[in-house]
Amino acid sequence: VQLRRDEEDRGRTASSPAVLALSGRADAAGVPLSGAVRETRDLRSRYRHVEPGPAALTSEPDLLALLSRYNVLHIAAHADLEPDRPWSSRILLGNGSSPLGLTALAIAQCRLPADLVVLSTCRSAEGRVVSGEGVIGLASAFLAAGVPSVVGALWSVDDACARELVRFFYRELAGGATLSAALVRAQS
Repeated sequence: VQLRRDEEDRGRTASSPAVLALSGRADAAGVPLSGAVRETRDLRSRYRHVEPGPAALTSEPDLLALLSRYNVLHIAAHADLEPDRPWSSRILLGNGSSPLGLTALAIAQCRLPADLVVLSTCRSAEGRVVSGEGVIGLASAFLAAGVPSVVGALWSVDDACARELVRFFYRELAGGATLSAALVRAQS
């Protein structure tokens, strides 16, 4: 909704940001994720109500407190999956030399008011299938935290392709498409 308002009302004074765009700087091996940084920069330049995360992330509780202030969370980073211990799976944020790992367990144990989380990470929708519970992992952690809609990937994500998909996805949302329609159109 905020994205649509931005499109309709360019002259109004900006209120507090509705979207938090976080990016990881490198994967677990230290390989730079320049596409993730460009992806979040694109969002900030296109829409007024998008705020970047802090340059230095200090602790998991501080990061969770930050996440609890936004309506939309866009996270472009490396996901470190633990198939045998899905609650230990984590998203690596911050700089490559000392990234902060945000675990699925910590996410699931908090309450997030966000309406949407976009996980622009490799295999973020994967997890362990638990009888009677479904898939347990990063995406389900956000659902457990109260977020009604989570967009994730079941495959490895190429930086350039992810950037294009995200650009089209948010453009479709800003144009009035529903979440599912926006994702289908962006994938097409």
